[in-house]
Order: sequence, then C-alpha cells, then structure tokens
Amino acid sequence: MQILVAGVSYRTAPVERLERLAVGLDTLPTLLLQATHHLGEGVILSTCNRTEVYTVAEDPEAGERRLVDFLDLLDRRHDAPVDPLGPSVYIFSGDEAVRHLFRVASGLDSLVLGEPEIVNQVATALRAAGEAGAVSHRLSRLFHYALRTSRKVRRETGVARHSVSISAIGVRLLERAIGDLAASDVLLVGVGETGRLAARALKHAGVRNLTVTSRRPGRATEAAAELGAAAISMSEMGGALTAADAVVTCTSAQEAVVTADAVRLAMERRPGRPLFILDLALPADVEPQVATIPAVTVFGLSALTEMAEEHRAGRQSAAEEAETLVDREVAHFNEILIALDAEPVIKALGERAETIRKREVERALKGLPGLAREEVEVVEAMSRAIVKRLLADPISFLRAGGDWESAAAVARAFDLDGESDFPIDDRPG
Repeated sequence: MQILVAGVSYRTAPVERLERLAVGLDTLPTLLLQATHHLGEGVILSTCNRTEVYTVAEDPEAGERRLVDFLDLLDRRHDAPVDPLGPSVYIFSGDEAVRHLFRVASGLDSLVLGEPEIVNQVATALRAAGEAGAVSHRLSRLFHYALRTSRKVRRETGVARHSVSISAIGVRLLERAIGDLAASDVLLVGVGETGRLAARALKHAGVRNLTVTSRRPGRATEAAAELGAAAISMSEMGGALTAADAVVTCTSAQEAVVTADAVRLAMERRPGRPLFILDLALPADVEPQVATIPAVTVFGLSALTEMAEEHRAGRQSAAEEAETLVDREVAHFNEILIALDAEPVIKALGERAETIRKREVERALKGLPGLAREEVEVVEAMSRAIVKRLLADPISFLRAGGDWESAAAVARAFDLDGESDFPIDDRPG
C-alpha cells in the first residue's frame, strides 16, 4: 500500500482558489464520507494555507487520479470554476508524501515558519477522520507519527524559539499601517484559536481598547474575561465598526460576516477617519466590495506573504536543522511501516507454529498414557518454550526492519501462502 497526498496551497494558488477549496468543520464529516466512497479512506487537512487530502492505495497511479478527482469535486461545490484546478495541484507519494506531512505538521511548510496553530489543525483532521470511520490503521499511524515528529522538531531545534503565529504577523502588518496601537481601538471578530492568538498579539502590542464578538455569544464573553476585553453581540457590530480604528476578523463562517453595507454605513458615521481591516479567515470574512470603500484598507492573507518571508529568512538555520531531523524521522517511519507490513506474516507464523505444537503434543501424550496432570503441564510448557525460542529470531528480524523480500521469503519458507494477509506474490511499487 502506498501513502499518497494531493493538495493546493498558498505556494501554488491564490487565496481565491484556497477559499473555494476550504473545508469548514461543519461540512467536514459529510466530505469525509464522500472521501471514503471516492478513495476508500482519507484524511482532509484544510487550513488557511492549504487544503490537502491524504489516502493510501495499492495502485499509486489510480490513487493519484482519484485524489485529483476528489479535489476537483471540492472545487466545484459552489459553482463552476473559471480556471482548471489541475495546474495548482501537487501530488506526493511514498517517502515524499510522508516527508510532506511531517514538514506540514512541524510548521516548515507554513506561510509563517514554525507557526503553532498547524499542530492542532493536523490533530483535528485526524480526529475527524477517525470519528467518520474514514481512516485506516496505516494512515492513522502516519498522522500520529507526524504529530510526534512535530513535537520533536519544536523541542530539539530552533524552529519553536521566537516562532510567531500568522495572527501575530498580521498584527505587525497593522502596526506598520497604523503606527503605535497604544492609541487605537480594535474590534476582534471571532475568538477561536486564531482569534485568541490575535488578541494576545494585540494586547502585547499595547492596543488601547479591545472589543470582541463571536457568532457564539458565550465564547465572546468567556474570551473577553480571559483577555481583559469588552464583549458585544454580533448584532452590535455596526456600532463597533463606527468606533474602531482597526478590525481583525477570523471566524470559520462560510459566508462573509463583514459586509460592504455595514462598513459603508459605519464610514458615513465617522467622516475623515480611516479604517484598517485585517481578514485572517478562509474563506474570507470580508466582502470583496469593502476594499473599494474610500478610506478603508483591507489586508487579506495574501498581504502577509512579504512579512512572513522576512521572518523565514531570519530563521533559515533553524529551518535547516529541522529539515535534517524530518529526514531522519521519515527513515524511521519507513522502518515502522516495514514492521507493520510484516505483522500478517508474524501472526500467521505464530498460528502455524501453535497448530503444529498442539498436534505434536497431542500425539506425544497418546504414547504416554497415565501421565499426571502436573507432568502433562510440564510437556505443554516445554513445547511452548521450544516454539518461542525457535520463532524469536525470525520475528525479531521482521520487526527490526526486514524488507519486503525478506517478509515474503519467510512466508514462503514456512508455507504461509493463503494463511496471511501479506501479498506474497504482489511486490509493492
């Protein structure tokens, strides 16, 4: 079985395309069910930087075609696309697919090097796939190992030191545009993980007043108490837009929550005062027409690229250190996969040995009538010990990283064809 991934990211497509492919948590279960129909199994990872689909396939070429078809299905959910998706899609298989996920989970493929949000996003993708019954043992193990690698990268390299979130980069962009935030009032729309990171960055920047709102009023109240901010309902957002110097929005809504009509009305009530809006959401929280309103400046995710590159350039040595560690972990994971492939042979070998042991013990005991129970138990224990000692070396060899040919040779040597799930006559790759 070959591990495969196909996706579209900020490196290969504009934000508008990423918005079309974005998968919200509310639609994820349904789309995972569709993924099982198209792919057999799959994990969908959708963030503000990418949408990717992971699967496994016995026939890599057929698996890649199914992955591209599924991405095209995601792209066509709302209306027919203007441009074909194909040129924006990247596909990795085998070691390259494993390496890609390890790099993604470690923040090495993020717009902001080492950004911390990705770890939870990868974990959420795996959990959702598990709850939907869309993930196998092999794919689950891949994601668990990717999360393990991410923790190791952050613990053992410099990637985690001085790392910043995309929210923090966005706040820096606001500071460049506005100047000192100590004289600014900011409205934060959305208090999920990205919103809370943005709120902390704003507080660290010394923002004068912070007001938060959410589509879930309880979460806004809770976040306001935690952050020392004021909470309002979404119905009060019009007045908050009038008062604010800047707006940061980062909800998971599938439709815009900051409309052109609302912003236009707010600007009429505050003549002569500019408004800066930072939209960190995907799909975008702000209607495109808002950017055409006089005195309003909208920064979307694409505007963060330049600052993110400055941050990455300053931490190149940490990135190289992390890349080396990832390469080591890919090799180690391959050893685990080989052992995983060998498990059917090990299981069948154990079952064959136990069948032979029982038959021979039974035959021996028939020739030794009148043995006491304790003596029968000694014979049984001795036979088990002999079998265990005989199987110890081949089992250790298989689990220590014997290759496919070795596993197949063991299966043939012990005549296990038909007794295990190991593809003896179907060499992979």
